[in-house]
Amino acid sequence: MPLVSIGPDASLYDAIKILIHSRIHRLPVIDPATGNVLYILTHKRILRFLFLYINELPKPAYMQKSLRELKIGTYNNIETADETTSIITALKKFVERRVSALPLVDSDGRLVDIYAKFDVIVSIPLSAHR
Repeated sequence: MPLVSIGPDASLYDAIKILIHSRIHRLPVIDPATGNVLYILTHKRILRFLFLYINELPKPAYMQKSLRELKIGTYNNIETADETTSIITALKKFVERRVSALPLVDSDGRLVDIYAKFDVIVSIPLSAHR
């Protein structure tokens, strides 16, 4: 798969569009003159920017609606894990369901934590990475 990148003069809208359409989590910002990486843009950085500057931006009416009204998120058929779920089963769920995190629930189905793909990496002993 070719490297997906963006130039420093691109709009925030273009960057978000590339992240979504390319299904990537990190977008290198490349200096067109030198080819050097200037910055790595992530979903987290975009959300932080929007949170910090939201009061200075025009607010469309949908910003007052709930996540459920806007149908943002998953409300049905949610894949979960519990304390007995093995790492290999969690990995299978990540891949097959194309999700980056699993709600970790107790025996009553109540949320107790979130298990993310990154948690798999840090839970595997360092010697196994070789």
